[in-house]
Amino acid sequence: MSYSKYFKSGQEILLLSLAGDEPERTDVITSHLVRCGDDFFDLALPYNISDSKEIPLEQGAAFCLLSDALGLGIQLTCHLHEIVGRSTIRVMPHNDMEVFGRRKFLRCDVQVGIYCKRGPGTLRSYRSQWNSAIKSLAAGTAFPPGFSPARINVNISAGGLAIQLSPAATVSELCLVLIDLGDGKPPVIALGEVVWTETSELGKQTAGLRYMEIMKSDQERINNFVIEQLKKQGHDAQWQNYRTELLDKMRF
Repeated sequence: MSYSKYFKSGQEILLLSLAGDEPERTDVITSHLVRCGDDFFDLALPYNISDSKEIPLEQGAAFCLLSDALGLGIQLTCHLHEIVGRSTIRVMPHNDMEVFGRRKFLRCDVQVGIYCKRGPGTLRSYRSQWNSAIKSLAAGTAFPPGFSPARINVNISAGGLAIQLSPAATVSELCLVLIDLGDGKPPVIALGEVVWTETSELGKQTAGLRYMEIMKSDQERINNFVIEQLKKQGHDAQWQNYRTELLDKMRF
């Protein structure tokens, strides 16, 4: 089928891994469309993947391709066909595109314990650090070594958070984020990617982070935390519909 109505050059596309070996985690890669045809999508990633070491990609790897167009959400499954450049991959779409309306995660302004580990590093090294931190928490460590959270104001949801960062961050920058929700449970550990930045008149920068790696159980915890905070703040909402939902879905 022709995808040109829904996909344009430069459009942001998320690739959700469909690898079945670790269903308890969410693994998302950000990309942008270079070009597409009836049977292929060329996607640019903000990482060097030409040697397959930065992001371990195997031919045939399955993904769910997610994007937005015409005020609607789009999803279809695809598989990796080949690496076609230093930071470009070609995926082959399956004939299962769905267009839908959706509600996004609820979010709230709140003070929580936060620690952001930033600095030089590749996606592969950050993923390794995230895995090590998750294993450390599973072993009963209160906080992984080197993590010391401070209570600060953030805007948080199960999909990401907005936070003031210093020194200033750049789009596509990676950071390891520890979030202490104050619920008596181990902190949430997520690998975040900066997807937008905004600087105030006073020169303070706010960065929007999207979770690239996070345990699904931790996303559920954050959702529940946000709902409780919104209730305390007196906001009226349809609490039962807080998850991203597919509405008026059309299959092509």
